[in-house]
Amino acid sequence: MMPSLTISESSKTPMALTAAQCDELNRAGRRLASTATQLDVDGSEIEASLIDCQRNPQGTYDVTVRDAVGVIGITGLTIVVQPKIPMDHFFHLLEASTLVPRFDAVDALADPDESLWELVATWFIDAAEQLLRRGLIKDYREVHDVLPVVRGSIQPMRTARLFYSGRVEVDCRFEEFDNDNPLNRTIREAARSVSSSPLLKKQLRRRATVLTRMLDDVGPLQRGDLSVTPDRRAAYYRAPVAWAKWVLEGQGLAPRTGTRTAWTFLIRTPDLIETGLRNILADGLAPDWKLARKPPPKPMAGTTMTLNPDLVFESGLVTGDVKYKLPTQWSRADLFQAVVFAAGHRTGHAAVVHFQQSCGVGSHLPTVGVGDITVTPFAWEVGDGFTPTFAGAELVSRVRSWLDAAVPKSGVQAA
Repeated sequence: MMPSLTISESSKTPMALTAAQCDELNRAGRRLASTATQLDVDGSEIEASLIDCQRNPQGTYDVTVRDAVGVIGITGLTIVVQPKIPMDHFFHLLEASTLVPRFDAVDALADPDESLWELVATWFIDAAEQLLRRGLIKDYREVHDVLPVVRGSIQPMRTARLFYSGRVEVDCRFEEFDNDNPLNRTIREAARSVSSSPLLKKQLRRRATVLTRMLDDVGPLQRGDLSVTPDRRAAYYRAPVAWAKWVLEGQGLAPRTGTRTAWTFLIRTPDLIETGLRNILADGLAPDWKLARKPPPKPMAGTTMTLNPDLVFESGLVTGDVKYKLPTQWSRADLFQAVVFAAGHRTGHAAVVHFQQSCGVGSHLPTVGVGDITVTPFAWEVGDGFTPTFAGAELVSRVRSWLDAAVPKSGVQAA
């Protein structure tokens, strides 16, 4: 069995690699970064590479996977990238993001040795098998072909060329009613990807192979297929198509081009965590306080730039930011960003929500005053004894108390 190493996202980890393995990692990181924009929620610019591998003075290699989790398979080694917070909290926020179909987090954590790639592939195969049991949707598609008899409309010039070249055939355009449509092509390509991944268990790959064979009348993935979403008629496609996109985008296959240099599955985490946390806050604070689920950008006068805080309460009366970090002290950049967001919305109150692995309740970071703006930290507790549900409820409770004190019900901020 291929040796395996487990690392945490965004942490620099020394590894005994060869120069060729390091090159594989860097090429995979650049390839994945070129497609990772499809997973970004707010359209923010991403790094040129998700993976950084550099030789260090000790003769080993420092490997950093930037804000992404999953699994990387290179020659002679499998690298499992775990989230920076415990897996139960990660899955809880992932599900709350609504950017992925619902799943049972308890079942997801049944096997501690499973990687995120194994889990996502399993969820996809389960959903795709249910889809096939229900039946595939057929659609009309335009076909261009040379036939011995007329079908559809004749292409006169092409047919004439065939005749003068000695071929008694007709160049036709016609509609075919079959399974070859964008949704089914997406499912088939994802099944092919799972079946050919050496990082997955044989049983799962066999199930994927069977799925691929059952879709043998479906063509290869085409440009634009991944942008198609199921309509009302195809509502039961939503879960399998969503998981299929995760499979393909997480491997940089959108669509498959060229030969991969490493088998990888990496999903960027900050936007997913931010969206999940914001949804939990929005649900918990409603109906007393309104938190925008998709905060609108605020233009900055005199520039083409915009302010994009993660949290916008009551149409901008209070702002906040989510940091997918476990800080031990204030980051100057994070603090200044929160102040700029608050100043841009003309509010004296800003929040920064972060993660914390202490055994207490409440952020260990101090509240900071910058001019007329007060920045208040809030922690999502991930330490022992804090279940995801309890951590979310505690965070909602503390943010609610803060809002009650900062913004009177009249909508006029307290001094």
